[in-house]
Amino acid sequence: MKHTFTFLTILLCFVTYSYASPHKIRHVQDIERVSNIVALYFPEHVATPLAKVALARQILEDGLQKGPDYSCAGTGVGGENGRIFYDTVFHWLKIGRASDGEGTFYTLSGEGAAICSAVVIARLYDTYVYRFMPKLRDMWDCVKRGDCNDDPLPIIERADRCYGPNHDTVRSIYR
Repeated sequence: MKHTFTFLTILLCFVTYSYASPHKIRHVQDIERVSNIVALYFPEHVATPLAKVALARQILEDGLQKGPDYSCAGTGVGGENGRIFYDTVFHWLKIGRASDGEGTFYTLSGEGAAICSAVVIARLYDTYVYRFMPKLRDMWDCVKRGDCNDDPLPIIERADRCYGPNHDTVRSIYR
């Protein structure tokens, strides 16, 4: 009976994994690396949910066909975006620019480009709270300091809405 239960458990895990979306699989593969880097900028209790949402956004924006060594995740050129982008980008990556119907944005190429792009997005979420969500600033500061036990995820999800559309798709990747 024990062997049957073990076999069924393994089979269930295999079937679940094999039917998981490719986006979720990539998210699982990269989340630890992104979380570790985001933790350089934010306390761990905030870094982990920031990394989850930011990586999901990066995967959605870039798509799966670009691979880990190229990213064009839609970070607009100049201003606060540019400051955070250049402050965050790994020194070995090549920076470029591209345009689409919505404007000009940065591109990254080189080893770890997609990971770096997710870290940039996580840092942008932080600035979006201060720039676009004045009612949440105090709560965000409290959460980051660890002075309150509020879950940071709802604030991060609101910041993701400022970054771009398709929030439900982003959520389906990290949940």
